[in-house]
Amino acid sequence: MGLKIGPLRQVLLLLPFAWVFGAIHGQAVQVTLPGGSVLLQPTGAVSGDVGRFAATVLATVAITLQPVGADGPVLVPAPCAVLPHTLAGLNRFALRTTVPPSPASRSGAGGEVDDND
Repeated sequence: MGLKIGPLRQVLLLLPFAWVFGAIHGQAVQVTLPGGSVLLQPTGAVSGDVGRFAATVLATVAITLQPVGADGPVLVPAPCAVLPHTLAGLNRFALRTTVPPSPASRSGAGGEVDDND
């Protein structure tokens, strides 16, 4: 089972996003367009007709996940995942740089004139 997307302009630009999708799921991704296909491994290896993707300006593509090797899938964490202790540290830093509300902090805040155009 796959996903069809399109028509797309500059089909080559889809490949990095397709790779991330496959890497998150620990599987290879096959992206197929009329006349060619590319296989993106979770390791970053690319095989297939990349030149065809670079030359294609407008096309509908099919995206399918493919199982990876006999050793099972490669587990890759979701991009931009923040560990709880890192997030807690960032929140502590944010609170140190925040000015508590007071008459002094509010004086002069905002614009001098009404600018609503």
